[in-house]
Amino acid sequence: MHMWRQIMFLQRAAGTSRAEFLARWTDVTDAIANGHGPKPRRIVENHPLDPIEQGLCGDVIPAAYDGVYEFWFCSEKEAMDALPSWNASRDLRLKMDGWIDKDNSLQWLAEIHMRIDLPGTAATLILAGKAADGYDVERAQQYWRDIHPKVFLAEKDFAEYITGYVQNHGRDRTALQGLDLFGRYEFMPLCGHMGLRSLRDILTAYTLPSYAGPIRADEAVFGKPDGALAFASTKSRSTEPR
Repeated sequence: MHMWRQIMFLQRAAGTSRAEFLARWTDVTDAIANGHGPKPRRIVENHPLDPIEQGLCGDVIPAAYDGVYEFWFCSEKEAMDALPSWNASRDLRLKMDGWIDKDNSLQWLAEIHMRIDLPGTAATLILAGKAADGYDVERAQQYWRDIHPKVFLAEKDFAEYITGYVQNHGRDRTALQGLDLFGRYEFMPLCGHMGLRSLRDILTAYTLPSYAGPIRADEAVFGKPDGALAFASTKSRSTEPR
C-alpha cells in the first residue's frame, strides 16, 4: 500500500518576514496536529535555505518559494476527508490569514512511490513538473517509474550522491480544485524528492556532465522543462499527530 501526500509549494505573504513566516508555520502545524478535526499521519515542514546557503546556489536553485509543506496520509480517502474539512475551518483560516500568498502558492495531491532510502540524508531537493508534450499523464508516470531510475542509476558518478529518492505521482482530483487554504490548486503529475548528504552535494551532483547530458536528456523524454518547480532544504520539522 502506498502512502499519499498533499504537497504545497509556499510563498510567504507580502510584508511577512522570513522569521515571522517560520514562526507562524509552527503555529499552523500545531493547530492541525492538536485540533479536533481530521489529522494526517505526518506533517513535514521543509524550511527555506538560510541566506548564506541560498547565496551558494546562484542560479542552480532559484529562491522562488519559501517552503514546501507536506501532509502524509495512509490512503486517498484519508486525504479527501481531511483537506475539505481544514479548508472549511474558520479557526484555521484566521490563523493563516496573511501568512502565505495564496495566489502564488501551489498545492496538489500525490501517491508516494519510495525508490531509494539510505542513511545520511541531510539535504533535500524537491522537483515538480508536467508531462512532456505528446505524453499523457499515465504514460509519463509509467516511464518515470519503470525506465528513468535505470538511466540515472547507470551514471555512477551521479548516483553515488543520492541517498533518497521518492517519486510522488500526482493524482488529479476535481474535488480539490476549489480548495484554496494552502494556495491555488495546480496539478503536478511528476514530483520527486531527492535526498543527498549536503547542499554542496546537491550543487555538485546537479552540475555534473552526466546529469547535464544523459540524465537530463532522459528527463526531457517524459517531463516538460517549462514551468518546472525546484526547492532545496537543509532543515525540516516533522510532526506525527497523535
